[in-house]
Amino acid sequence: LGDVYKRQEYVIGVDPARTSDYFAMVVIEIGPPHKIVYVSAKQRLSFQNMAMRIRKLTFRFKNVVSVVMDKGGGGLAIKDLLAEKIFTDENDIIKDPIVEKDSEISEGLHILELKQVDNPWMDQVNASILGSFQAGRLLLPVDEIDYSGINPNQIPLYEAVLKNIEKLIHQFVSIRIKSTAGGAPRWDTSNEKAKKDIYSAALFAYWGLRSYMGEVEREKQRDFTKRKKYLPRVKIYKASPFDKVLTYG
Repeated sequence: LGDVYKRQEYVIGVDPARTSDYFAMVVIEIGPPHKIVYVSAKQRLSFQNMAMRIRKLTFRFKNVVSVVMDKGGGGLAIKDLLAEKIFTDENDIIKDPIVEKDSEISEGLHILELKQVDNPWMDQVNASILGSFQAGRLLLPVDEIDYSGINPNQIPLYEAVLKNIEKLIHQFVSIRIKSTAGGAPRWDTSNEKAKKDIYSAALFAYWGLRSYMGEVEREKQRDFTKRKKYLPRVKIYKASPFDKVLTYG
């Protein structure tokens, strides 16, 4: 996975884990339409292993523009590990630091964002991702594999991803809208014991997508503003047949 997507851009959502919880990652390919192309969930990993998996996934998908990770659940510890330059003989890994976008460290990839989760944020991002699914702006992959063009060694990986995507779907459909004591909406599972780690990683990835697309639009607006003064200007002469047609460079 990843090599065939070299020309695309990606965002990664990460839900860290302590003890027996699952460490989950979700990758969204930037469209339109945007597509969920990778889902993983692993249990009982050390923070060092989690950081290495983020490095490997970032290498695999090449053009990763944003990695959004929960600040809690070990996110700060993983952030510190990612900020280190590592030395290894492995060739399928990002060895340079992966740091926060606003970090003063000059070296490395400035693509990391830590997100502090609260109820208003959950309400906002859930409503937004729901709308994207409904409008077809965000897609899930088909639930079957065309084995004709796949390296046989990669088939288990594809099957594992599809299995995790099925888990993601089950976690999404287990979400209900409840109410807090103050009457605000609260998005949570119908069963308090139900897992929602992959779902949480998907929310972080989607937040990274939204933030990135917003910045792209703002950059376009800045470019337009810069060019605006060089565009032809229209002078209006009232009561003239040439009204609104005369342009000056």
